[in-house]
Order: sequence, then structure tokens, then C-alpha cells
Amino acid sequence: MKTQNLRKNDRKIQRSLYRFIPKVVGLIAVLVSILLVSFFIWISKPYKPDFNIQTFIEANPDISITISNEDIVITPKKDLGTKQIGIIFYPGGLIEPEAYIKLCARLSKEGYWVVIPKMPFNLAIFEVNKAKDVMKKFQGIEKWVIGGHSLGGAMAVDFYYKNPEKIAGIFLLASYPQKKHSLANRDISVILVYGSKDGAVDKLKKNIKLLPKSAQVIEIPGGNHAQFGNYGIQKGDREAEISAEEQQRVTVNYLIPFLKSLESNN
Repeated sequence: MKTQNLRKNDRKIQRSLYRFIPKVVGLIAVLVSILLVSFFIWISKPYKPDFNIQTFIEANPDISITISNEDIVITPKKDLGTKQIGIIFYPGGLIEPEAYIKLCARLSKEGYWVVIPKMPFNLAIFEVNKAKDVMKKFQGIEKWVIGGHSLGGAMAVDFYYKNPEKIAGIFLLASYPQKKHSLANRDISVILVYGSKDGAVDKLKKNIKLLPKSAQVIEIPGGNHAQFGNYGIQKGDREAEISAEEQQRVTVNYLIPFLKSLESNN
């Protein structure tokens, strides 16, 4: 009798499970669909450059700006190819790479090749190794410096971690490494530049400990997070007390000596 009751209970449980499992699967499918839709809505609204790119190109005949499906290459027209160092710039998250043309043009005017890779969904996290494509494309460059803005800087550090022999130095703009990729005990030249009005300045300062002790850490008074690029106001940022042009001018004034120091290192 007890055995029969147990079998009946087992069958009831099985029937309940058969009815329950499709509901769970259906619920999971709905949740996944909602997450996917939310993700695609999120990535469909990147920050765009707030200036006319063609007008800027025409106004700067001393540099060459080439925009392709893979990257943006900015080079000086004079003494082309004489620099030892090439610069790879990873864009910030959900920011179109064209928004960094003005900043990178300033570096190119100092004689440097600068390449801004285009990332899937405008998120460098999806193609951390994009720098390898750049290096293959420009094999004549003797040394490479990698870095970027915000998420782009963190992903540039990730690339260095996997390819330390390929990188001579790292520059971070309003950015810091992930804890798992701390640079604190790494023998690599690093410079961090950030604005005092950055919306995440407190968090950024707490993570300076992830940089080597030798790292240069520069705070730009009145600068904010977004003005390392030209894409307008960024959500969560604070209002800057200086113009984007001034913030980028000061940034490059710090980056140039850093780059020159790497040129002299064998």
C-alpha cells in the first residue's frame, strides 16, 4: 500500500514538473529577450561628435585624417614615418571614435602617427585585441604606446597585460585599470590625466593605487570627464570650468613629454 502511494506521489510530482518546466523556460526566454532588447536600445544611442568632421579636416591641411570602416588614422604630412612611436587610442564606451579626432590631431601635429580603432558596438570590451590589427597594418613603427579614454583606457591596459612585449607605454585619460589587471607591480611607463570636475573623480582617485609608483598622475583643474573628446555632455559627468579645447590642449602638453621620454628609452 505504501509503495503504491509513493508511486502515485511520484507521478504527481512528475506531472507538476512537466507543467512547471515549460513555464520556467518561457520565463527565462522572456527575460533574455528583455535583456537583449535593452542592450540593443542602449548601444543604439552612442555619443556622437559635436563638430563637422569634414570642415575640421579641411581646416587642418598639415595632417592627414583617413577614416575607414576599421579605424581612423591621423598622421603628419611632413616628415611622414620618421617618428619612432605610434599611438593607439581606444575610445570610451558608447562614444563614436570620430569624437576623438580633435584631441588626436593635436598629437599628430607634433609628429606622431595616431590610430583610433573602431570597436564593435562602440565598446572596446568586445575587441580588446584590436591593437594587433593596427600593429600589423603599420609594421614600420618601432614602438607602440597604447591608451584611451574611460573604458577605452581600461581595455588598453587589458591588451598590455596580454601583450606586454608589444607596448612601450600606457596613457590613461579619466581611466584606471581593472583590479585583476593592476599595474602596481609592473615595469611600464604610465601617465594618467583626469579633470578635477570628473563625475567619477573620487572613484578614480581611489584606484590610482592600481598604477605603478612611477606613474605620472595629472589633475587638470576645471576639466571634466567628457571633454577629452568632443561629443557634448555625458550622463553622470559634472560641468567643466574650462573649455574642451583648453582641456585637450593641456592634456597634449603633458602627453608630449611623456612620449618623448619613451623615444629616448631603448
